[in-house]
Amino acid sequence: MDLVRSYCRSLDDHGFEYIVLAPTHGGNFGPVKTVAPEIAREIEAAVITLADLDEHMELLNEGLTEAGVEYEQDVIHAGAAETAMVMAIDEGLVREDQFEPGPEGDFSPARLLSEGFRSITENGVLGDPTEATAEAGETIIERVVEAYVDHIEAERQSI
Repeated sequence: MDLVRSYCRSLDDHGFEYIVLAPTHGGNFGPVKTVAPEIAREIEAAVITLADLDEHMELLNEGLTEAGVEYEQDVIHAGAAETAMVMAIDEGLVREDQFEPGPEGDFSPARLLSEGFRSITENGVLGDPTEATAEAGETIIERVVEAYVDHIEAERQSI
């Protein structure tokens, strides 16, 4: 978290009034949520944290549903939602001919973080990337952006 702290100090030194911390990797949500209050006390800029992993996962699943993909996974890694987002950004990065579904169901985030993905999945995938579409990815990204903008605006108004 020293890197996050250094970035925030630098942005503060350069006159930024607001700094938004928005992790997108599951293992970073907890540490960011923990270090953000410390950073906020150290700098003048307001630190806005968007580090609710459950809400993030919910937004991804809602985006899939809104796009007509009937698929929901609580813990994801290279499954339908993440693959769809990459497809929306650059389909050339996705090798659909190499899609390989991974285990699905309820997984313990604590186990994943302490024992790693290999303890649950041999190929690193949790979920089914074959359900992904670029259109679903666009919907997911729009949903996440809208929700995060709402959070940021609400935080800025309360400061």
